[in-house]
Amino acid sequence: MFDRNFLKLYFICGTQDCEYNIDKTKHIIETALKNGVTIFQYREKGEYSLTEEAKENFAREIQILCQKYKVPFIIDDDIDLVLKLNADGIHIGQKDEDIENIRKKIPNKIIGLTVSNEDEFSNSKIEMADYLGVGPVYNTFSKKNPAQTIGVSGIKKIRNLTNKPIVAIGGIKKENIKEIIKNGADGVAVISAITKEKNIEKITCDLKNEINLSNFLGQYTF
Repeated sequence: MFDRNFLKLYFICGTQDCEYNIDKTKHIIETALKNGVTIFQYREKGEYSLTEEAKENFAREIQILCQKYKVPFIIDDDIDLVLKLNADGIHIGQKDEDIENIRKKIPNKIIGLTVSNEDEFSNSKIEMADYLGVGPVYNTFSKKNPAQTIGVSGIKKIRNLTNKPIVAIGGIKKENIKEIIKNGADGVAVISAITKEKNIEKITCDLKNEINLSNFLGQYTF
């Protein structure tokens, strides 16, 4: 069963985020899982990223790590791989396979849906999703051609439309977590905030502590 607390510290990573180095990617993911990540999404995108059997084999290795640390394992936009690995769920964007079709294929698994603005919210079957990924909040370099940034006001606009669990994404760092939580997000999704740091253990703990403090000081009232 999905718990909105899963979204507190949502880590997204693939080999493209770690110089296409498989060993480095695995090390970063395991260190983050060990030190406070609450849900993990395997996102393999890019010209030199793993594909087919190599992608499946690496995904299996990461899935084992997620199971070891009792962290839900989500796969980005690859329903076939979700079914093959019996992963915990999938995350899809506005241009990916229709969420209604996805839900029919995995009725009892986690489905996350990206929503960047009020129009996308209105035109999406959000009732089919377990949570919404909302952003990009700030400028991000982790995706090619990202959508226009929405700022924390964009988080608040979506929050005012729904009680659905929300995870904020896009250019998020420790310093802006408090405002993001204050404006309605249940948690934050990060990539480079972890992968670009030298001390993965420290930054993961710092992010976790900042999220817990922000929640303690007063989360958005639904």
